[in-house]
Order: sequence, then C-alpha cells, then structure tokens
Amino acid sequence: MCHNQFSTPVIPNDVAAVELTVEGIIAVLPANHTHARRSSIRLSALRSDPFVVFSDAALPGFAHKVRAACRDAGFSPHEIGYADEVSGALAYAMAGRAVTLIAEQVGTLRHPDIAFMHLQDPSPHLLTTVVAISPASPRSGGATSHHAA
Repeated sequence: MCHNQFSTPVIPNDVAAVELTVEGIIAVLPANHTHARRSSIRLSALRSDPFVVFSDAALPGFAHKVRAACRDAGFSPHEIGYADEVSGALAYAMAGRAVTLIAEQVGTLRHPDIAFMHLQDPSPHLLTTVVAISPASPRSGGATSHHAA
C-alpha cells in the first residue's frame, strides 16, 4: 500500500477493498493504573503516561490517529515503544510499562493485568475503519480509494 503525507493508506488498483465497519478506539491501561477502576476517562488523563503505539508497517495510519487524538486532548504522547501486533501492545500494558490505544473490539478480551477504558473525548481521530482487502477481480476494474486507519 502507498501512503500520503497524512499516513492514510491508498489502496492500489490491483486490490479490492470493502469497508466492514467503523469502530471506536479505547485505552488500555495496566490494571494497577490510577484510572483503571473507572468506566471511562478523558484522553488527557493519560498525558503523563508512557505510550506504546502501533508501527505503520502493522497498522498504517493508526499511530497518526493516536497522535492526532492526543493533540486534540492537548498533549503529545510520550512514545516509548512500537508494537507490530495487538499482543505486543497489550504486553506493554500487562507489564505496567505503558498505556496504548486500540480498536474497541479488542476490549472484549479479558486479562487480570489490564483495564480497557472507553474514552470520553469527541475527537474524530478516535474512530477507525476496518477494511477487508483482496486481489481485485478482473471484472471489478480495480478498487476505489479507501482508507484503512
């Protein structure tokens, strides 16, 4: 995939993309975090926490969304690491090393060492589009541009 200056993936013509859903982004905190017992928080409550973000290779454009949402909340995240997989991002939180933002569907998982928190912020950057991609069929003539972040 190719990326423009805003890290929004551009789907090549030989790939078909179908938007499956749009879902919210939630915070993942260590279970012993000050805010872990709340039902929801404002993103700005995490301004002094270390963050782990997804690499652009793993989730193109997602780190840009995290940074933009944090900017909307009045801060820049202190990034201490990058994850290539959901399990890697969750491991940072489980170990008490960092917080992360992740698609809300992951919040259906349960683990005693982490807390999933809904965010109260109205930022449009706290939404992500889930897209299925496959090789374009000869009849489709290629795909139109869709973003996957």
